[in-house]
Amino acid sequence: MKTMLCATFLTLVMGADAAGFLDFLFGVPTDAPGLLNMTNKHWFCHDLDCPAYETMTTRPGYEKRRYEASKWVATNLTTTSFSSTENSQMFNKLFKYISGQNAMNQKIPMTAPVLKRHVPGATPQAPSTHIMYFMVPHDMQVSTPAPTDPSVYLVSLPPMVVYVGSYSGYSSESKDMAAFKTLRAELETTPFNTGYSFTAGYDSPFNIVHRHNEVWIPE
Repeated sequence: MKTMLCATFLTLVMGADAAGFLDFLFGVPTDAPGLLNMTNKHWFCHDLDCPAYETMTTRPGYEKRRYEASKWVATNLTTTSFSSTENSQMFNKLFKYISGQNAMNQKIPMTAPVLKRHVPGATPQAPSTHIMYFMVPHDMQVSTPAPTDPSVYLVSLPPMVVYVGSYSGYSSESKDMAAFKTLRAELETTPFNTGYSFTAGYDSPFNIVHRHNEVWIPE
């Protein structure tokens, strides 16, 4: 587990280029408890807890999924300029929380994906809000240690329906933008929420094969 956490930290701090030569092997995912027609048994979750969902529609270019409500630990930043530095700082705060910087001094297993919400400003020049989330493991959703960093907080995401596009390899901002463009084109006249969107990354930097990245557009 320590190796996996350090690997995930290195990905977000150092970037894909620095980690591309590494390899990391995962096991088999586990069931989410008490869910009908929903599962987190997906190959891209590897041996980590993932948010459970039901696939509502499958199309050649995307999936429509319904996610159950779930608890996450999060931190956010509102800025006109968001770079890998800010991304790393946000990740580091959440990493410290699961490493024991919480009210119980408890180490918490890593989950997947590292979810990021982007809420654009009112104009292209206005600040945007970026929120990064780690999902709380399924067996800790009811009783979750409180963060001690005031900029880190627990939040319950309500059930949501999202359109999901995916791509392989190492992620980047340009690849995310291309994936969003492709997904919006696939949706054509289908109504969707333009107020915010998500990116989801599932892999350690040590994994060089079968990598999986997603972009989510809420219904």
